[in-house]
Amino acid sequence: MLKRTGSMRQLSPHFAGKTSSERALLAEDMHVFGTTILLPEHIGSTIDAHGIAKGTLQQQIDTLEHILQNGVDTQRDFHTAPLAVNNADKAGIGAGIGTGGGEAFRNGAFILISKPGQRLKTDGIDAVLVNPAIEELIPDLKAAYPDTNFVAYDKLNDHLLAQGTITKEEHQTYSQQVNQIKAAIITAACATPATGEAPLPGEQLPPPPVEIIIQ
Repeated sequence: MLKRTGSMRQLSPHFAGKTSSERALLAEDMHVFGTTILLPEHIGSTIDAHGIAKGTLQQQIDTLEHILQNGVDTQRDFHTAPLAVNNADKAGIGAGIGTGGGEAFRNGAFILISKPGQRLKTDGIDAVLVNPAIEELIPDLKAAYPDTNFVAYDKLNDHLLAQGTITKEEHQTYSQQVNQIKAAIITAACATPATGEAPLPGEQLPPPPVEIIIQ
């Protein structure tokens, strides 16, 4: 039974008062940071996963809260997919499970994962992966649910190494690639939108393009 010491409703003030353009940029950030999940395919294909990506950020938090409090409802549809598969298998697997890419959705706030070789419905949740775009929530998540593992997408290989699921060599290889991807994302975010070049020291960036999300 999960120990719950707080309310995840307390997390919403982190994002209260955001404008529609700010919410749109956050959604874009979450989509981009989905690329920071990188792990050996022979491991990723054995991890059962469920991406929480539907609705607003608060709705995704509420969905996570419901599952952590009540467990997976085995009487209702609860779609899962491998956390990662190789490119050759993506199309065929995606057609069979309805995720398109054959993998669990990564463009949302959270991904529930099982231990390798297990199933979320029958064996439970090993960890909740948290999108790096909102990793500031992790301390509050841990405080609310101290018996649950919360791991940023880009720290997944640390979690797998601690479990003994991957080797030190695999950890070093994939963590290095993930760090390179994350650095490239951050560099691109700091680049001038018009030219794609990094700003000069002290140079003020032009405002980002406004995007609107219909809530």
